[in-house]
Amino acid sequence: MDKLINLRHLNIADTSQLCEMPEGIARLTSLQTLSKLIVSKSGGLKINDLRDFSLMKGEISIEELQYVVNVQEATDARLTNKPSLNKIRLIWSSTFDDSRNEILELDVLDALKPHENLSSLEIKFYGGAKFPSWIGDSSFSMLTTISFGSCKKTSTLLTLGKLPLLKDLSIHGMDLVKVIGTEFYGNVCDGESLFPSLENLTFEDILQWEEWHGLAPGAQCAIEIPKLHRFYIRRCPKLVSLPNFSFPSLRELSVEKCNEVVLNSMHNLTSLTHLKLVKISGLKSVLEVFEQFPLKLENFEIDDCEDLVTLWPSENIVQRLVNLQKVCVKWCPKLLSIQKIGVIGSLDIDNCASLESLPDNITSCRDLKIINCPSLKMMTTLEDCSTSLEHLTIRDWVNLNLTNLLGCSHNYSSLARLFIYDCDGLESFPQGGLPIPNLRYLEINGCRNLRSLPDRMEQLLCLEDLNVVYCPSLTESSHQRNIPPNLISLTISNSGVKPLGELDLHKLTSLEFLYLGSVYQELVSFSNDNDQHYLLPPSLKSLSLWNLPNLEILSTGFQNLTSLRHLHLWSCPKLEALPMEDHLYNLLSLSISNCPLLKKRCLRNEGDYWPIIADIPNVEIDYRSIYDPESCP
Repeated sequence: MDKLINLRHLNIADTSQLCEMPEGIARLTSLQTLSKLIVSKSGGLKINDLRDFSLMKGEISIEELQYVVNVQEATDARLTNKPSLNKIRLIWSSTFDDSRNEILELDVLDALKPHENLSSLEIKFYGGAKFPSWIGDSSFSMLTTISFGSCKKTSTLLTLGKLPLLKDLSIHGMDLVKVIGTEFYGNVCDGESLFPSLENLTFEDILQWEEWHGLAPGAQCAIEIPKLHRFYIRRCPKLVSLPNFSFPSLRELSVEKCNEVVLNSMHNLTSLTHLKLVKISGLKSVLEVFEQFPLKLENFEIDDCEDLVTLWPSENIVQRLVNLQKVCVKWCPKLLSIQKIGVIGSLDIDNCASLESLPDNITSCRDLKIINCPSLKMMTTLEDCSTSLEHLTIRDWVNLNLTNLLGCSHNYSSLARLFIYDCDGLESFPQGGLPIPNLRYLEINGCRNLRSLPDRMEQLLCLEDLNVVYCPSLTESSHQRNIPPNLISLTISNSGVKPLGELDLHKLTSLEFLYLGSVYQELVSFSNDNDQHYLLPPSLKSLSLWNLPNLEILSTGFQNLTSLRHLHLWSCPKLEALPMEDHLYNLLSLSISNCPLLKKRCLRNEGDYWPIIADIPNVEIDYRSIYDPESCP
């Protein structure tokens, strides 16, 4: 590589397996861009080789810094003489063992002081006991992004609150930090703002952090962080207090695996629109939170709060949340009820084992998900939102009764997508068919006791996508429903189904995607002399056949498939012939797996199908491309 003396740009950023720099790179002194430099343990590139790269600009990631054995090597890198290098990542090894030298790493980081034009700094796996004084120095006034990651031996932070352009600050994995105090902000005068440009602030995985102090005792300053938009505090379980700061521009707040006391320290969040609470110990109700929170809240998510009993026991709280559009409640096992929830567009209730009823008055709800709430009463109804509901997902509802849920006299004219998963209590659909005239997508999956599909399915003229998967109680005799005529995609797998000749697939003139899996166990051929009932529609673009153990031949059923572009054949051990050659020439992809007889005919340069399939752009046999030299002889 040393002959490329005029090389200007070398981008090796996405090379996570690269352990050493290319040989001879130190002589490429005309380089302007070098995205990554890996310090060699012995004999290879050293960090002091950077001294001759005087034209460098843009960004660089300097990795394996634990191999810098003396400070002079770092000094000789002369980062401070590279004014156009504005983004720097400094990374040590993630292994903190006895080979690490805290004093040496501090001195090395100090010697790697960059030019004051720096705009972005990331320090990761640093092992020094503290940071050098240049980090946070007011001379670095161009800094917009700072990230400290897994600096596990560092117990204090430097002054960052006065950096005028700092927008993004992330601190995570600092195991020895217990207190963050005034040293983090610097001297603040009355009415002065901290972090004047900060928009995004993240604290994560600071496991020993206990206190976040405000200003010095006795200070009378009114302090705010004026432009903070997003604030994340995650997995800081020992944190018990936050400073009494004001966040007038905060729009998004995420608090995860922290004490409830942290929430009680939040004040004046007048612009908050997104709130996420995860694993908050001791939280029984969000009442005390919402008494301090604004009217502008739009999205609220609460997850894995074991002590939560109710969201808001007072209707007055709900009435204040006039902008609330989306509510998501997950893994709250003691939650008993959700009272009136206001005018919302989306409600997601997931794994709330004690919840007995849905909230009242969800008349504007467009997207509703109910997942694994076993205590929900059978008489639960969705009649309140019959005219607004567009998407409905139901999973693991033991007592599901669709007749009660949908009601008998309501027409769900807006409902376009219906998903029903793993509902063993579901045995049948409402008598007379689904009251969903504009349904476009229907998926029924894992309903082991379902005995029949809905009545009058042929009247679902808008239905484009039908998926019936693992409903083993559907038998051929009970599966006497006509298929909706305007389907574009049809999937039937591990379920009882009409005999192939009675499905009349050839009448589905819009069908483009067909998947048949583990059905028709006795099927030998997609043909029955000249019976057109076995024909597949000419509109078909993609066909997938899986686990048809007795299928031997495709032939007649494929004679009209002039539009077929994708053919996938899996676990058809007796299948030994592909469709006619004319159809194979049009394919864009062919996938064959666990079809030993067919595989033999497709072997590279040996099988009689090879001259035909070799021209198909994408061919896989047993999940390996035929164009991979190692895939087959």
